[in-house]
Amino acid sequence: MPKPRRPSPPTGPGIAAMSHLFPSFRRRPESIATIARCPRMDSGLRRNDDLWRVLSALLVALAVLFSATVPAFARDPLLIEGKKTLFQRVLARPGAVLLHDPATAGGGQPVAAFTVYYVYGRQSAGGVDLVQVGRNSRGDVDGYIRADQVIDWKQSLTVAFANPAARERVLFLKDKDAAARLMAAPTRATDARTMRDAAIGDRLPADSPVLAIEPPTFVDVTKQFYLLPILSTDSVLTDDGFAARLLEVASVPATKTPLPGTGQAPPAVDPADALRNFKVGITVVIDNSTSMQPHIERTREAVRRIYDKIKGTPFADNVRFGVVGFRDNAKVTPALGYVSRVFSPLSIDTRPEETLAALDAMKAADVSSPNFYEDSFAGIKTAIDSMDWAPFGGRYIVLITDAGSRAGNDPLSETGLGPAQLNQLAHSKGIATFALHLLTQAGVNDHARAKAQYEELTRFPGAGSLYYGVPGGSAEALGSVVDLLVDDLTRQAEAAVAAAGGTASPAPPPTPPAPSGNALSDQSQIVGYAMRLAYLGRVQGRGRLTCSRPGPRTATPPIPPCPRSTCACSSPRTSSRISPRP
Repeated sequence: MPKPRRPSPPTGPGIAAMSHLFPSFRRRPESIATIARCPRMDSGLRRNDDLWRVLSALLVALAVLFSATVPAFARDPLLIEGKKTLFQRVLARPGAVLLHDPATAGGGQPVAAFTVYYVYGRQSAGGVDLVQVGRNSRGDVDGYIRADQVIDWKQSLTVAFANPAARERVLFLKDKDAAARLMAAPTRATDARTMRDAAIGDRLPADSPVLAIEPPTFVDVTKQFYLLPILSTDSVLTDDGFAARLLEVASVPATKTPLPGTGQAPPAVDPADALRNFKVGITVVIDNSTSMQPHIERTREAVRRIYDKIKGTPFADNVRFGVVGFRDNAKVTPALGYVSRVFSPLSIDTRPEETLAALDAMKAADVSSPNFYEDSFAGIKTAIDSMDWAPFGGRYIVLITDAGSRAGNDPLSETGLGPAQLNQLAHSKGIATFALHLLTQAGVNDHARAKAQYEELTRFPGAGSLYYGVPGGSAEALGSVVDLLVDDLTRQAEAAVAAAGGTASPAPPPTPPAPSGNALSDQSQIVGYAMRLAYLGRVQGRGRLTCSRPGPRTATPPIPPCPRSTCACSSPRTSSRISPRP
């Protein structure tokens, strides 16, 4: 009996096309023969040349389909000179116009300032230099922009302001040479202070190198977006050998978005009115383990004392407290009842009597957890997520505990988060966290671990860590620290209302606090100052560089007055004072 003839490998235009699209197909033609021999094939198809003719016809159809959908070879943007992979990019200047035809003398489409384009070509038409641009690097060309309407952007980096609470406002100088001379001068601190005072008071002489100064309030770039692209960088040395980095940046004066249907910008917010409405919200997060009942009672006394102190004052309604209690994981010890619980919500509508009653109802656990540490991170997470922080300009969490927390990678952790993650969550809502760690003798073996956790949890820009160990850990020792801290935090509402009260003209931004000699007070004042600057930045809308050119100035200059400038910074992400040390 003759053996069945082995089918020949498929050929034809369809196979050639598939081999081109899929090289592995070309290397293994026997795979189709295997398919032909598969017993699951339709029994109506015989393993002969008729099958290959059917398959070839199908493959031809597929090849035609692929050839119709595979795009042509994309055109790449121009490379930066001397680079093999970095493409040229430009930023549109204010007033730039996108032309679809390089021969067009007028018309075109207006482009938003600082729109980023890739460069696909450079040419001249009618004596005008043009740049061919596209929004992406995939070969999609949008049109042409005049070369004098764009800025080359080689760095692809931007700079953003940190909260100026713990530093001076940044000066922007007209050119790199002026900034380099200032940084190299032995008197740079005094010179920079003189320039800054003159810029703030609008008293700059005609030959001043200062072009602009940082806004007086903090503008959070994550909430109110702005762009300060870095055009170039350089390093210089101060006269005493310290390194400093000069950044050339571009900027555009901010304009408020017109109100819908009016075409007019919204009215400016008076800082005095804003400060009158500055409210302080404090959420106390208290350890409810068996050893903490005296400390709970002492904390209630501190809160009651504050409410009694501010009762009947103009700022009595500007301070509110919330209360969260926490224990350990109740799955291990069900008698604990809960891991974290809101006893009193932080809200403008919560009356002082309700907060005090909630503290009365809070009781320490009557059973112990298996370990010394508790899940304080669960209490912090509850305070961040469950409280209404929006009405408050000053936002604070005060953690009171005698133990460290379960780590984020602990199987019994309620949150699965570590101190760094919780710190980031708090900052995203503008919250500062203080930790009052009771250094009791019972927890001596846990002190170092807890301190490391809470120092990271409480870091605040410009102020450092807001961790405070309470020696001995007694209720009396805690009381003196709580009284001092809560006094300092609530005093911010009093100071804000007092600064705004009775002023006929717009109130100036709050002034930096003077050192008191007490570390806790100094840090709480720095944080409070940062909170007020951030609050004014939010309620007043987008900040703007104050352009300080001498001579006549108008509220809305026809030409953006601050297109390029140079500042001295410690890193390309955050501007710092122009004189890093006196």
